[in-house]
Amino acid sequence: MRLNGFKKIRPCRPFRGDCMKKLVLALSALAISATICSSAFADTFKFSFSGSSDSGSGQFTAAATSTPGEYLITGVIGTTDGFTINSLLPAGSYGGNDNLLFYPAAGGSYVDTHGVSYFLSNGTDINLYFFAGMYGIESLGSSGSRNVPLNSLTVTATPEPESLILLGTGLLGFCGVVRRRFVA
Repeated sequence: MRLNGFKKIRPCRPFRGDCMKKLVLALSALAISATICSSAFADTFKFSFSGSSDSGSGQFTAAATSTPGEYLITGVIGTTDGFTINSLLPAGSYGGNDNLLFYPAAGGSYVDTHGVSYFLSNGTDINLYFFAGMYGIESLGSSGSRNVPLNSLTVTATPEPESLILLGTGLLGFCGVVRRRFVA
């Protein structure tokens, strides 16, 4: 049948009860599996530190090791004392640095005595470490080497699992709306 020269299109059939139940179950299973399979913490961690003469903030990218709560830092972005962080220094390249992060803090510290090392845009190498119950920053640049205690070092995980839960509940809500619309 044609209407004004166009072919008449049949409307789509609404979802039937059995089909809708299967769709809701499939989306529910997807949401639950995404929530369960996600790690407890994301692979990015925000950090900030301050001391009498040094301060900085940024974000670590890390990969979980086989030890629970231990992460190997694979990247870093941010600033220290107003200079941009250019890159992470490889493990062992700055006085035995291991670039390990402990989250939640193991024994009260996020880093160990070997520390996390990175390179700044002004040519300075930085090492954040924990020794004798306090955090410190060691720097090596054109003006020589210095070692200064820090007042604080704060690390927080990026809340990735919550966003997956939010996605899952959004999908479930969408399924409920679709079901109400087509079943009723």
